Amino acid sequence: MATKRLSIAPSEIILPEIVLAFDQWMTAHRGVRLSTLCGYKHHILELLKIHGDNPRKYTTLKLRQFIVTQSSQCKVEVNKNRVTAIRMFLLFLIATNRCDSNLENSIPTVAHWRLSTLPKYLSSTDIERIIDCCECTTNLGVRNYAIILLLARLGLRSSEVANLNMNDVDWPNGTITLMSKNRREAKLPLPQDVGDALLHYISSARPDIDSESIFIRVIAPRERITRRSVYCTAAAAIRRAGIIAPSYGAHIFRHSVATSLLRQGCSLQTIGVWLRHESVETTAIYAKVDTILLQQVSRPWPGALP
Repeated sequence: MATKRLSIAPSEIILPEIVLAFDQWMTAHRGVRLSTLCGYKHHILELLKIHGDNPRKYTTLKLRQFIVTQSSQCKVEVNKNRVTAIRMFLLFLIATNRCDSNLENSIPTVAHWRLSTLPKYLSSTDIERIIDCCECTTNLGVRNYAIILLLARLGLRSSEVANLNMNDVDWPNGTITLMSKNRREAKLPLPQDVGDALLHYISSARPDIDSESIFIRVIAPRERITRRSVYCTAAAAIRRAGIIAPSYGAHIFRHSVATSLLRQGCSLQTIGVWLRHESVETTAIYAKVDTILLQQVSRPWPGALP
């Protein structure tokens, strides 16, 4: 197997040439981000480990057996990511004439029904407890406090927090401009406590470097933080508050904002605009969290007592 050694501290990772070619092709032809490719690599390397690095020997049966065997050990979300990764890898192999074109539709779909689960969220009391437990005695603490407030008050995605720039904040008008997943701009009101936390971080704790990015790493290299940093910051804040959460990370704050808005009487359409959902179907899952309202409109089971 032809390989290339990449020096990545603190250890070295050796990637096959075909994986490096896949990364280059996906970046050039699909515009995929590095973070997404990193998520794909693990699944592709597992495929190469089991079935080898000669795509000419791949068959529909082998590929389907690989997906089914691996899927029995993981959650639905992981399986969906695996299927996407292998499909993208096959698309690359076919486009570069490395395997049989008949393999394009060989990967089965992971069964997952929309709205089949309840969104995981934290109560308003828990959210305030997390905020109160943030320590602001260090530059890192001041930065992380501002990040937590953006997550807890506005329900931003981790990537949106990481990609915030100086010119995204309109201080005179109290608004913040975001670039949504569908590449459309959206403006949200900037709450007073969020604005104060941002201003405090920028003026007293942010490294003094020439960069448009708001949130900067506290240690070298002094560059924009990643969405993984936001995820870790959120998880650490939840654990520091001593809260047993259904999940740890940035997205549970987003679900919590939506749930809080719903219970305050906001419509699903308003919540969808706030969270910048492309479709109202995405917002519909939050209709299930108000169990008291659902009990009022639900019909009794035929033959059962009221």
